[in-house]
Amino acid sequence: MRFPFLILLTLVLVGSASCSYEAKRSTETAVEQSVDKFHDQINQQQYHDIYAESDAELRSRITEVEFTRQLLSAHEQMGTITSKARVHIDGGVGRALRRDSVAGGRELITETSCLARKS
Repeated sequence: MRFPFLILLTLVLVGSASCSYEAKRSTETAVEQSVDKFHDQINQQQYHDIYAESDAELRSRITEVEFTRQLLSAHEQMGTITSKARVHIDGGVGRALRRDSVAGGRELITETSCLARKS
């Protein structure tokens, strides 16, 4: 009687770990795609598009002219970005992302919109 319970418990734990890994990897992929898109926009000097797609809080703190000036300056100093993003989310960041989305805070990552823009 005890043996089937242990097998069931093991299967539940393995299933939970697998789902957690898939959710984490999905978030990492979404962040990587967003960073790569941002870098492409910087390389193509699409500063207006970056500003227009940014968070309302950012737009309330800085004008588009100042934002564009700062991005242009950074781009001139750093040059063309050629590398692709690699993101690893550790446990603490993953918990913070889940807590913010569950607690009704601002959505930090919109995975579906990132994936939709790519296609």
